[in-house]
Amino acid sequence: MRPRFAVLFAMMPTAAVPVFVGGCGSRAAPAIVYGNAVAEYIQSLERRRGEILGETSVRGTQYTQSRDWIESALLVKSGTVRTAARQSLVGMGRVGIEDIIQYIDTEEIGTSARAGAAGLLALYKHSFGFTLPAAVKAAADLATRAKEPAVRAAAAAAVGELGERSAIPELTLRLRYETSTEVCAALAVALCRLGALAGVGGLRELIHRGELEPCIVSIKFILANEGIAIAEDAEMEQFDAALAVAQRRWFETGRVSSEPLVNDPSLEIAMARVVARIGGADLRAVDDARFILSMSGAAGVPALIVALHDASVYMRVRAMEVLGILGPVARAATPVLLTMTGDPEHPAEVLVALGRIGAPEARPVLYQFADDPRIEVRVAAARGLAARPEVSMAPRLREFLTRSLPDGAAPSPDAALLCIQALIMIPETDAFAVADSLLQMEPFAAHADPAVLERALDAALARCGIADESASKPADTNEKWKRLRAATAVHHKK
Repeated sequence: MRPRFAVLFAMMPTAAVPVFVGGCGSRAAPAIVYGNAVAEYIQSLERRRGEILGETSVRGTQYTQSRDWIESALLVKSGTVRTAARQSLVGMGRVGIEDIIQYIDTEEIGTSARAGAAGLLALYKHSFGFTLPAAVKAAADLATRAKEPAVRAAAAAAVGELGERSAIPELTLRLRYETSTEVCAALAVALCRLGALAGVGGLRELIHRGELEPCIVSIKFILANEGIAIAEDAEMEQFDAALAVAQRRWFETGRVSSEPLVNDPSLEIAMARVVARIGGADLRAVDDARFILSMSGAAGVPALIVALHDASVYMRVRAMEVLGILGPVARAATPVLLTMTGDPEHPAEVLVALGRIGAPEARPVLYQFADDPRIEVRVAAARGLAARPEVSMAPRLREFLTRSLPDGAAPSPDAALLCIQALIMIPETDAFAVADSLLQMEPFAAHADPAVLERALDAALARCGIADESASKPADTNEKWKRLRAATAVHHKK
């Protein structure tokens, strides 16, 4: 497939929490104390998980006495599982989880038998009522790294059966790059069974590609669990719309399962480890981590909030970027971000993140910094205000627009263009009055950020009802200016 919670600070060492001088939004440089926040957060979660697992460690000896259980697998319906069980028993003096894993890694046995053996890993949970970490690791490794699509698909299904949520980041990333429809369907269904947001996105992607059939039963099951009604003879568009509702719910709640959560921080650890990657130097790994977090909704927010206290400026800035991508779902990060607006190392990134998250309590700070003497800070504040504009913001946006209009001495038009973009997106504003302001920007277009300029032009053209007449080739910037001038001239003559 092609690319596309407030934290418990009691768990953090006191030294990891930043200390500021001055109030929220203070222009004075704050005294900040950062620490190894993410690493220490992961260690605290691992200690908690170790205490929990220690209570149930007696279970670990049971899987070494599983020959009878393996023999029972000879009676299951799936032919591949029966084949794997039969071949697993041959020549094995002791059949345990390690034996099955070793058996799967023997490529000479053939794809069908390896896929069936992957299925056996999932049956262990049904036999003993708990999940073995070795089984989860083996199944997740197969689902993401096996050469044969049939083995990857069977292993992905096994991970879903095992119900271990620590595998969610790995499966999410595999779904990004997977090319086999069979495996995409298995990964998406497994992620949904684990309660992961990315699974719903994967199913919608399959629908958009016209490949609904492999997972129709699973889609109906997911929708039924969500209480979303769907007709038996529903078309692809109806399935997609119903899944979009489920996707929005999961994104907003950070839901990981409809079942009650067990006191096991495995998923928190997994997400914190993903967050740790965004502070690294390997840009491919950073991009992959950013993708996983952006597809995880509210589930990754606690670790991202911790990352805002990390000593690495790269970690802090990239955490802000992801929180901005998540938008309103990341509102729990707003109080921490508001205390960071006086940090001289990344003032612009904080403001953009606050704007994209869109918490009303952040607006006064954005208004304050919209008049900052530093151009990059003014532009960042305007970018934040333009991210989620509302009608109540229109009067202030008009004020900033008037003060931001460029002149020969200060020809940077980006802040003004962003104010125009925000105003044009508010339905109650006069579209042509805003378009007139945009036309005042044309002499300074060469000084503008091309992306900011294009978005403002496109928004103005759409709001003024000016259609793109060139279906085969999008209009260039000069043509857009020409159409906007013509449309406003006609409007003013009426």
